[in-house]
Amino acid sequence: MAEESVPLTISQGQKNYKTSLNNERESSQFFCNKCQKVQESNVDHKIGTWTLICCGIWCILTFIGGLIPLCCKPCKDVVQYCPECNQKVGEVPFSPC
Repeated sequence: MAEESVPLTISQGQKNYKTSLNNERESSQFFCNKCQKVQESNVDHKIGTWTLICCGIWCILTFIGGLIPLCCKPCKDVVQYCPECNQKVGEVPFSPC
């Protein structure tokens, strides 16, 4: 059973920064535990399980429409990385509902 990580908040000066960007679909600032720095995350869109399920459904309904989820960023999983050390700091799987 995978453990759910609880996002912490680090205070630096007047600002608070998250250490985990789960449930964030856009790039944002965070505090990297590995680098010990405030960074702006790199965002990567990846094909996930629900993307492939949507492709299958669209292929059954309309042949060429099955390619649409592969081309649309909102239909893909979002993974965020630290730009300096490439540590994964957040992930949001695509959910059709």
